[in-house]
Amino acid sequence: MKSIITLLLICLISAISLTYINQLTAKQRSENQNKKLQEAKKNVLSDEIKNKMASISEAIEIENVKVYKVLDAQGGKLAIIAEFSGQGFAGDIKLLAAIDNDYKVLGLKPLSHSETPGLGAKIEEVNSSIAQKIKQTNKLVDEKKPWFCEQFKGLGIEKLKLKKEGGEIDAITASTITSRAVTNAVSKTIEVIKSKGL
Repeated sequence: MKSIITLLLICLISAISLTYINQLTAKQRSENQNKKLQEAKKNVLSDEIKNKMASISEAIEIENVKVYKVLDAQGGKLAIIAEFSGQGFAGDIKLLAAIDNDYKVLGLKPLSHSETPGLGAKIEEVNSSIAQKIKQTNKLVDEKKPWFCEQFKGLGIEKLKLKKEGGEIDAITASTITSRAVTNAVSKTIEVIKSKGL
């Protein structure tokens, strides 16, 4: 009986401690997530847009897509940044994409995912030899960024399909589900933005 009471006290103290630490660090974790998102927003924009950008609007949510307008000093829209997700092999893949006024991808970045390491997780892999091959047909590719996401640059809805489905996107070897999930999510997001006239 004494050991049960001791165990209960340990559990109670642990629960209270974890709750306190969670509350104590909640603000800092939120600030860190916001800082990471702000950096990611700038990362998906082209240098040309970043040089003209004066501000990024607050998000509006349309059909499960958070949309941010990138504005110049006169309030004119330079681009859209969209935060959205697609259903991958192991769960949701949260993504951030910049889309120009012609509805073409300026940049794409995964924010979070739980894809299989060595397979679907290659959406974040930087591989200069693969990037160089893709760069032969897409001059916008930056070899210092994840090759899978870089190949989306400059593409509109009509080309946002895997190559084996008639599009321009090279699938990740042995990760067709992840590759298709990202490609379809980007395409669907552009369709939503275009249909709303943003």
